[in-house]
Amino acid sequence: MIGIQNGVLKKYIGNEQKIIVPDGVTSIEEFAFGTADNEEIFCPNLEEVVLPESLTEISRFAFYRCESLKKINLPEQLQKLGTEAFGQCKNLEEITIPEGVTEIPYGTFSRCYALRKIHIPETVTEIKEKAFYGCSPEKLVIPEHITSLSPEVFERCANISEMVYQNIHFSAWKFKDRTYINIHDCIKLINEHDISVQIPSPEKEDIVFQLYCQYPDDKELVRFLKEKFPSKFRVLVDRRKTEIVRKILEQEILITKNNINSCIFYSAQQGTAEITLLLTDYKYQHFGYEDIETVVSRKFVL
Repeated sequence: MIGIQNGVLKKYIGNEQKIIVPDGVTSIEEFAFGTADNEEIFCPNLEEVVLPESLTEISRFAFYRCESLKKINLPEQLQKLGTEAFGQCKNLEEITIPEGVTEIPYGTFSRCYALRKIHIPETVTEIKEKAFYGCSPEKLVIPEHITSLSPEVFERCANISEMVYQNIHFSAWKFKDRTYINIHDCIKLINEHDISVQIPSPEKEDIVFQLYCQYPDDKELVRFLKEKFPSKFRVLVDRRKTEIVRKILEQEILITKNNINSCIFYSAQQGTAEITLLLTDYKYQHFGYEDIETVVSRKFVL
């Protein structure tokens, strides 16, 4: 049974597995499909909902505790999502937020434990706390123009394998045969440039190098990278970060006459041709040939 009044879907109660909401519905009222805590679920078998293109608003708690829901489309005309609109939809697998949405409110997809694919459009300017609490996305791309992001947005998201935020790419590291990204520490490091955060190397070094490319005058980043630079530089070689190496060379701060040979040796040993050529060319231009022919002939075949 679907109750609709003046384009507002008021309530659905039933045992169907799939529901097609009729065209003309512009809004879904709070708890229309959802159920408050400690109450009996009104649609225990509902696995799929097809929403009409006329829909512009999904109110708070609209699908709260629709625990069987696996699939739902958010139409292109949608502009507003409510607080915890899909909270505790434990079997929801994938969501694409349309471009008309600019804000993802508090807890919108909290405890959607099966949610592995999330697409956030560039129109989104604000993501509130716990919006994706407990989700399991494989990859997250955060819109570029969101200038700060609360760590609580992705609290308990233990299975993220890759994330892109502020044009910085970082992947998960392995710990006791499980994959983790420490969202709190990564976001703190990116937002605050706080290099004291507890992120294991080489992941931390990779992120710091990416930050340095954006903020080459940051004294703390420069100090951190200058300390034992050749050992930190290895992460760029191991991960084939040629463009970052190119930007480091352009800054002419971190590469010195004392450390360039170590960098060339390691790059040559790893067979990273483009990075090795960048380094050898830099050495020639800034420090002369010196023993560069010996370096190249012994460790790297052009």
